Amino acid sequence: MKPLLTLITILTLAGGAAAQINHPYNEVGIYTVEQPVGVAETEIDAPANVMFDCYVVLTNPYNEALGRPITTVGGMAFSLGMPAGVYVVDTDLPPQTGWLLLPDVLWGGEFPVVASYCSLIGLTIMSTTGAADLLYLLPLQNTPQYISGQMSFADLDDDFSQHVMHPVSGSHDVPVFALNWPGEFPFGETVPARDAAFGEMKALYR
Repeated sequence: MKPLLTLITILTLAGGAAAQINHPYNEVGIYTVEQPVGVAETEIDAPANVMFDCYVVLTNPYNEALGRPITTVGGMAFSLGMPAGVYVVDTDLPPQTGWLLLPDVLWGGEFPVVASYCSLIGLTIMSTTGAADLLYLLPLQNTPQYISGQMSFADLDDDFSQHVMHPVSGSHDVPVFALNWPGEFPFGETVPARDAAFGEMKALYR
């Protein structure tokens, strides 16, 4: 019986790990800090009408074609999936080039990689309801995509070559961040982002 129990334990642990980690590099998530070290940084208690800061962070950016780590990201292209009642109040981006037409974020600049982390954009977010809500990272919704069906980023030192950004949750249909979540997170079950949310989410200030 002991070998069977050991095998079951190993398979259970492997299944849990696979649900959280799918790629050793080029993963992107939303965190409460710019250099996340644990899954606790993927959720926050957010009372109604109280602003909080979070960051879209790319971890271990890597140029697969050249077989080397990326030291400077030259831009990113993705979309924020957020529900009604949750708003982006402000953003922190380098003064370079691009546009921020939420939910789409398409921005070029120099984003340094520090200790395997690259902070792409700082977000100040507010929930008007204080409800339990989920945030997603998605391919561009209203803008032509650089890589079809994928989020992407550029390697500044390789003539801005484009690379896929993988959601840290393992799928675009699985949320990467939670507000007021009643239970253990990440990353929850597969819950498709509501299409209506894209039209409802907007920036309050520019």
